[in-house]
Amino acid sequence: MTLTQTAYYTRLTIKSLLFFVIFLIVGKLALNIGNAVYLQLFPPPPAPPTVSFGRLPTLYFPEKIGLPTFSYTLQTATSELPIFPTTTNVYFIPPRTASFLSLDEASKIAQYLGFSQKGEELTDTIYRFSKTESSATLDVNIINKTFSISFNLTKTPELLTLHPSSTNDAQSAVLAFLKQSNLLTLDLENGEKTFEFLKTDPPDLSTVSSLSEANFIRVNLFRQQYDDLPVLTANRKRGNVWFLVTGDRSSYKQIIAGEYHYFAIDSASKSTYPIKTAQQAWEDLNAGRAFIAQYPEKGNKITVRKIYLAYYDSKQPQGFMQPIVVFEGDGGFSAYVPAVTGDYYGSALPSPSPETTSSAAPSEKK
Repeated sequence: MTLTQTAYYTRLTIKSLLFFVIFLIVGKLALNIGNAVYLQLFPPPPAPPTVSFGRLPTLYFPEKIGLPTFSYTLQTATSELPIFPTTTNVYFIPPRTASFLSLDEASKIAQYLGFSQKGEELTDTIYRFSKTESSATLDVNIINKTFSISFNLTKTPELLTLHPSSTNDAQSAVLAFLKQSNLLTLDLENGEKTFEFLKTDPPDLSTVSSLSEANFIRVNLFRQQYDDLPVLTANRKRGNVWFLVTGDRSSYKQIIAGEYHYFAIDSASKSTYPIKTAQQAWEDLNAGRAFIAQYPEKGNKITVRKIYLAYYDSKQPQGFMQPIVVFEGDGGFSAYVPAVTGDYYGSALPSPSPETTSSAAPSEKK
């Protein structure tokens, strides 16, 4: 074979290999595109729900008496109801039970928070602890370890003349307070923080719009999102964990009131459950099968602007963190409908345990 023939066959081989490589690349791209189009046109059925926890307990919502009868008009951004996934996770919340060490554990919480370790029995489950250097009291539920802090402002009138320095300082004080007490969890630390400005308006506390007018800052701590869904409480403006911060810098007068209704979630223990469509939830709302979290002071005709999924964080031990469908409308309106379908929802109505509610100061008015 001559050199000319060798060069010819070499070039032919290279061209053939090049065309083959191009064919493989184009073929792979075409296969991927075809597969993507097929999956879009004929998507695989979703995985069936695991429903590992069986029927879920009825969600506990606080009772509201004297609500008006509302009528609803739908005006979302798309003028349509949203499309929800067919299943959503439900998370397990391990229960806490009474033991011989329950009171000892409550005494340790009191010690962490700067209170005396000797408590006064108020009920079978609620014990009260005090501080020698101030008029603060701490009420602890020895079973579920929720607590409230109260303060007698009439014995420290100087606090009514002070003003907090900033929301950042107030937040830092609350986080440090919880951290030193071993009560700051990751989902509270990473969750949303909101602030309310309050001033004395005898005999009440009233909400004001600016820090310069405020005598106190209420710091609300909410849980972090789960599955990219917000975690909401019964009172949209207030967390189940909140503390009232003064303008005083001393450790025993800086945080004078608060509530800690927190139940740890086992994020590794979860199960998927079938949930209602937006249409089914909308029908529940119109039929009065919804918890009205907020509503306008005047009028009973509500225009619903937004509908989405969230998780509900109860002040009572619920056993599970369950999804809800949230309806938001004009005038601050907000309503919750349990999202899990009826086949797996409502096994038994839990008996609310005694709450530890702060009575630190006069009641609030808007």
